[in-house]
Amino acid sequence: MRLALSTGRRVGEIAGLRWRDVRVTGMRITLTFRHCKGNKSMSDTLSVPMSKVILDWMNAFYGPKLKNRGPDIPLWMSLSNNSKGKPLSITSLEEISRRRLGVHFHALRHTFARIMEDQGAKVSDIQSRLGHESLQTTGRYLAALRRSDNPYADVFDNLLG
Repeated sequence: MRLALSTGRRVGEIAGLRWRDVRVTGMRITLTFRHCKGNKSMSDTLSVPMSKVILDWMNAFYGPKLKNRGPDIPLWMSLSNNSKGKPLSITSLEEISRRRLGVHFHALRHTFARIMEDQGAKVSDIQSRLGHESLQTTGRYLAALRRSDNPYADVFDNLLG
């Protein structure tokens, strides 16, 4: 969920991540999202703390043989008793978001856009980060969130500490 909030990526883009999509440079990770809407690929270079979270997760789950596992291993694996070791699906990620945060996964994308705007990003920059073809689509995201204060702010504050 934290990755979605910090990148604005769609649930399918997050679920589709594989080890081949991870490039480590120094203390930062660049993720290549190969399954973006419109058959696009997009990349995000993560902050050092977010990079550490992902690498710690991968090392904890896959262990010291991570680099020998091959490029197709998924980043996100289930830890539940019923499906332990299986890749997390889009449906699983959506369910986790609803259960843990009480919001639809797509709300994370809208919140990302709002946070960017609140931090002074231009609408065209937000459009580019979200991969929207049309500036109007990005405008709709922001207008909907401007109508009221972000109802998810407290949830994310509690989640992220």
